[in-house]
Amino acid sequence: LGGVVNIMTKDPTEQGQFMYSLSGGAYDKPYYSEWDWTDQGLWYNRADVSYSKKFDNFGMRISGGRYETTGYQQLGDALKYNLTGKFDYRWQNGIKWTSYAAYSYIDKGFFVQWKGQNDPYEVDDANLDNYAQTNQLNAYMKLAVPISSTFGFNVRGSFIRTLMGNQFGASADFNPAIGQGAEVQADWLPHPAHVVTFGTQYQLDAGSTKFFGEHKGSFIGPYLQDEWKIRKNLRLTTGLRYDRYQLHGGKKEDLWSPRMGVNWQPWPITSFRASVGSGFRAATIIERFLELTIMNFKIKANPDLKAETSWAYDLGWRQYINENWNFDLAVFRNVYENLIEAHLDLIRGQIQFRNIADAYVQGIELTTNWNYPTQLFGMQVTPGITISGTFMDHEDMKYHEPLTYRPKTLLTGKASL
Repeated sequence: LGGVVNIMTKDPTEQGQFMYSLSGGAYDKPYYSEWDWTDQGLWYNRADVSYSKKFDNFGMRISGGRYETTGYQQLGDALKYNLTGKFDYRWQNGIKWTSYAAYSYIDKGFFVQWKGQNDPYEVDDANLDNYAQTNQLNAYMKLAVPISSTFGFNVRGSFIRTLMGNQFGASADFNPAIGQGAEVQADWLPHPAHVVTFGTQYQLDAGSTKFFGEHKGSFIGPYLQDEWKIRKNLRLTTGLRYDRYQLHGGKKEDLWSPRMGVNWQPWPITSFRASVGSGFRAATIIERFLELTIMNFKIKANPDLKAETSWAYDLGWRQYINENWNFDLAVFRNVYENLIEAHLDLIRGQIQFRNIADAYVQGIELTTNWNYPTQLFGMQVTPGITISGTFMDHEDMKYHEPLTYRPKTLLTGKASL
């Protein structure tokens, strides 16, 4: 019911290509043996298949997947299916039509409250039926029209429909949530050193349940950006966006958001970047109006939520050791006004979305990537490793307390083949 969905998919391949992926794993026992809640093995598995091919001017890519898990706690089990399709057609005059559609089905348990501090992975027996099913359909279409070698425009349309059913035994209490969007964007090269992008985005969201009533909201966002190639190894990007959100029958909120970024590559293996920009996020319909009781907790509506605004600052350095190995260092600081956060009131036993007047999140992120293409049993494979560490400091500047639901340190590692 709020936000922006940005979907990027691979184009169809010239030659027919069939791909499949299988993965699986197991969950370890809890750290403390007293927390062990089951004698059964806990696991997950996933299977994905896809096929892609171009037929002259027409291309297609279709895929499907299945994911199943027991989870590592009660009500952590889930079953998910997804189907996607991408199709495109290019005319002789260069006009290209692209469409994309995706369907997903999710059946999963919801762990809302633990049984007790000595049983953190279990729920009360009365809550073992807390399951919900979600059906979601997402469709997207784009028409790219080149007018000349220096000017072209794109027209985009999107549609998303989400239906949640059997929400804790009350499937009839939810109606489909609908999101519809459109965007017109133009690209203009007034000079060999400049690329100007401008356009307007529109989004309409609607949803209704007995838990927050029937509401609609829409926003419009015209924008303008210029990318200036000052030198071969130096680029400056400046932009301005205006966001206006209208809650139908309610308040209007808007903000002008300037942005600027620079990228400098003094040597082929070294690049530096810096950026600064402001952002805007209006409260979603759920955050404003949801009123619901789940077991011993109440979710309380807050129609007076204000839009969240922010300024983001970033400095970065990327260094290639060789063509297969690089590392990236980023230093960032995000400053928020009216940050929208879920507030837990244990005394009243309720949760409510509220604004934090002033807050910040800042830190350092380190990432290294390594891959090495090689032959294995006559097949071309590319084993790779990615290791990342983020070290953060965050604070509610009014009460000088850390922000909730955010870690101080986040370490991740991924190996692929």
